[in-house]
Amino acid sequence: MFLYFVMLLCANIEPSFFDRLIVLSENLGNIVLYKEDYMRELNSADADINLDIFNFSIKITMLSRSQSIPRIIYECIGLKSFTSENSFLNALPEDFGKLINLEYLILNNNNFTEIPAIIFSLINLKELEMNENIIKMISSDIKDLKQLKVLNLEENRITHIPTGFNELTNLMDLSLSHNIGLFIPNMFTTLENKHIHFFNIMNTLDLKFLYLDNIGLQFIPKNFKCKNLEEFHLNNNKLNRIDMNMLKDCSLKKISLNNNSFKEFPMNILTINSIESITLDSNIIREIDIKGMISPNLIYLTLNHNQIKNFYICANVVPSLKVLGLNDNNIKIFIMDSRDVSCLEELYLRKNDISMFDNNLTGFKNLKLLNLRENNISMIGNLNDISEQGITLKLQVNCLDKIKNLVCARRINKISVSCKAKIEDEIK
Repeated sequence: MFLYFVMLLCANIEPSFFDRLIVLSENLGNIVLYKEDYMRELNSADADINLDIFNFSIKITMLSRSQSIPRIIYECIGLKSFTSENSFLNALPEDFGKLINLEYLILNNNNFTEIPAIIFSLINLKELEMNENIIKMISSDIKDLKQLKVLNLEENRITHIPTGFNELTNLMDLSLSHNIGLFIPNMFTTLENKHIHFFNIMNTLDLKFLYLDNIGLQFIPKNFKCKNLEEFHLNNNKLNRIDMNMLKDCSLKKISLNNNSFKEFPMNILTINSIESITLDSNIIREIDIKGMISPNLIYLTLNHNQIKNFYICANVVPSLKVLGLNDNNIKIFIMDSRDVSCLEELYLRKNDISMFDNNLTGFKNLKLLNLRENNISMIGNLNDISEQGITLKLQVNCLDKIKNLVCARRINKISVSCKAKIEDEIK
């Protein structure tokens, strides 16, 4: 059938939508037999249908709650990718199981209360996305999806993870964010047991990416191992510590802990040689004093929206650091020792309590952006002592005369100075 499609193109004949569907079918006789019925369904369907023959992909958006997916779609056995988002779907017919070659199934923002059982028969499925549904439970039959690599179930109502998960041996990317009932205790299990059960299952998987934002997580059991995890997203939970045992011999590159309950910087994260990005925005950390260790590959560190008053870090600890975000704290003293080895390119200190920035800049040879807006700056060091590439400086001051030396600094690419009481938000 694909040869027939190519012949039409070579003859400069534009294939009809029906012709293109036939190309993906292996049951021509059945399609010919019911052609009139199929055509009638297609013509009356209140839907947007986009078909990509060369990628064996179809995208359907149902525009009415009363509409169902046209039956001819289920004859397109050659399909590898099926997408139907925002389509009011709450079930799939048995005929959906004919699409045995599907590798990618995307059903985001529908009305499913469970993963339809017919999906578990799609043994070639590699990626399943069902974000923003109302799924309450996951059947243990999910274990039949042996080829599954990516599973996204964000923004549902899942309260329990079945043991069948531990048979998903190829799963690499799992997202369960915004299932806020996942760790709520009930009459059958305690809060602690819910945490232990969940992470015992996670221990059996070989994940590289794990997204657990906003799920009511209060702690991570000591027996959990990151193993081959490269990215771990734990934003908007109730965590206040990270156990050292979890981090032993891991390959973590990125960890996100924004909007949790950390009162102290989790220093043990810096012991991970592979770590490249740490975000701890919107916690309640009051002081930073980092020295006596080394995090050789850390590039990105943000601690915006905390309560930090004093910030001290030895640049030798983070020799690869390029971006440091400290906006919206209470910082009065900022010290970064051994700056001559610093790779820092962007430094964000907006909305703090810094009044003097004198002799703090020497040695930042790679600095390209310095944001000091919404401080009480009255003195600043000579910018000619820093970046050899030129720098963008952002300031908000009460009196321009106090920093008039800036206008003649040779290596400033751009000066952005505001004397207004309020300026646009630039927190990064």
